[in-house]
Amino acid sequence: MGKLQEELADEISASRLPHKPVLQEIADALTGEDRADYIQALHDKSVSAYALAKVLNRRGYRVSNSLISVYRRGGLSYEVC
Repeated sequence: MGKLQEELADEISASRLPHKPVLQEIADALTGEDRADYIQALHDKSVSAYALAKVLNRRGYRVSNSLISVYRRGGLSYEVC
């Protein structure tokens, strides 16, 4: 098996493991006031999804503004808490 095929097999195996949704992972990684501010901003539609995504990406969390928008419209099957 070539190196590329090994990497693909590893990626496929890793993708089958249960994982938390990205927005919840971010909440779990934050603590104190940052966590409270994040959850408030996530649910506050006056905070643009673009601005929230930009701030989170600057902090090293890879998230798109479209994911935040879908979450806010109820398009995901979980609630961030």
